[in-house]
Amino acid sequence: MLLFVLWHGIQQFKTLQREPVAATVYKPFVREGVFATSHFLIIRYQQPQHGEQFACIVATKQLLADLPPTTPLTVCYSPDKPRSALLSNEPALSEAFAFGIVLFGFLTFNGLVAQRQLR
Repeated sequence: MLLFVLWHGIQQFKTLQREPVAATVYKPFVREGVFATSHFLIIRYQQPQHGEQFACIVATKQLLADLPPTTPLTVCYSPDKPRSALLSNEPALSEAFAFGIVLFGFLTFNGLVAQRQLR
């Protein structure tokens, strides 16, 4: 699990290092689940190699309210996965992933050390 989270954080970081492109909000999307409600933004942007692309970005309820349809944005994308675009102001998310991974590793290491001392 930790390796998957680390891999995902690295992939996001690599995507955010790409050249940003102009995009617009196409429409908000809300999915009602049994336990939680998920909020998404569908965005539209032009990719030089593949033309017009749409991407789905996880959002908050407040972000949906702040970004109505046709709002201009800047996104970064990987040419290998054009539908996995990220808002260009998401580096804080990658930094949070990195902090979470370091914190999880520290707590796991301390737990293992404490367990060995109890034996």
